[in-house]
Amino acid sequence: MIALVAAPLLCLAQPASQPAAQPTARHAPTSFDGPVELSQLRRLPSRALEIPFRATVVVQAVDRAWDPLLTRFDGATWLRLEAWSDDAALWERASFENPAPYLFARRGTGAAQALLAASPYDRIEVEGAVRQVFAGEPWIEIWAVHRKGVALTEATVFHAARAERLEREGNLELARSEIERALAAPMPEHHRAPLLAIAERLEVPADGSDSSSGSSK
Repeated sequence: MIALVAAPLLCLAQPASQPAAQPTARHAPTSFDGPVELSQLRRLPSRALEIPFRATVVVQAVDRAWDPLLTRFDGATWLRLEAWSDDAALWERASFENPAPYLFARRGTGAAQALLAASPYDRIEVEGAVRQVFAGEPWIEIWAVHRKGVALTEATVFHAARAERLEREGNLELARSEIERALAAPMPEHHRAPLLAIAERLEVPADGSDSSSGSSK
């Protein structure tokens, strides 16, 4: 008798509606306590299945062709985003060459329009959920996109990568010049810190100035 009474109450407890671009999950999902890193979702994607999340990501490319394989994400319905995790050190080759390849917004939605307006290296906050895990990667549906503030620039990534390469080659003078250029542009503080560590290794002043000339860049 208790079970017969409880069933209607459970039905009444369901939310009246879902966001337009957010399909109803098979089970009522819990939520992450706060923002997550895309790198976390990629490490353990099966644990994040159907759990709504927010994550800041860095745009690599939008709407390049892909093979949907055995997933629901066909090109006629979905727009693809390839993005780096916000914690990725993009001046390191391993991170740069390993963006998350399968984030999708339904075509015609506000999220899709926001992605089409984005440029490479833009930082955006996405809201979504891992819908499938296939080929070792999470296939993520995005239903909201918000622009974030300051981002890494392509020039910063280029000069920081050159600085590390020149340091490995023993060309410290040119490496110092390159890391100074990398630090000259605005960037998120969590990226500035590791670049300052490179500068400290190369004995470059923390403000990026050229110690030999006393000038400030």
